[in-house]
Amino acid sequence: MNEQLKKYDLINELGSKNKYDQVAAKAQIIGEKLNDFVLSSGGTKLGKLIKEIPYNSDKFYLVIDQEKRVRKMIESAEKRKYGLLNSETWTNYSVWECNDKTWSAMIGFHRKDKEDKVDIPQEVKKILLGKKYSYNVESIGGGSKDYYEEYESDNPDDLFIKIKRREHENQSDYGLSIEIYGFKTEEAAKSFFKFATKE
Repeated sequence: MNEQLKKYDLINELGSKNKYDQVAAKAQIIGEKLNDFVLSSGGTKLGKLIKEIPYNSDKFYLVIDQEKRVRKMIESAEKRKYGLLNSETWTNYSVWECNDKTWSAMIGFHRKDKEDKVDIPQEVKKILLGKKYSYNVESIGGGSKDYYEEYESDNPDDLFIKIKRREHENQSDYGLSIEIYGFKTEEAAKSFFKFATKE
């Protein structure tokens, strides 16, 4: 099979506006807007699978499964509530309700120069104390990498924290987001990042 034809097999079979390509593009757009590295990298992974796996391949189920996962992530992201920021550092802020009826909050920024170091706010550092720490690195293609730090407690009622840093493809700038899960009320989630937000 012609390599060029194989590469764009899905487009040839279903058209350039097929649902898989649309979901991949939407995830990347929303992910960048919300500074949601997991969502944007999920869209990037879906786009990569679309290019690599022909529509008539036995492995096309990988594309289908990834599309379903990414679509659920998009639905979750679209339920978030966004607020105004009062900060020169943080450019993204959102609050959302999780499936277990607890609330989560996030602040972040998409791009800053690598030399422009941003420290984790003291309000966040305080709740990291005594929590178990895990670290993971994921290459998402195009020269970009995501670095994940997770902090959790043995107490299931305690807050769970994700700090995600993206090293962008140009190797000269990066993005950062801080997500906190487990607030009992929407008001508690909203008020946590009050140092960077407007009423």
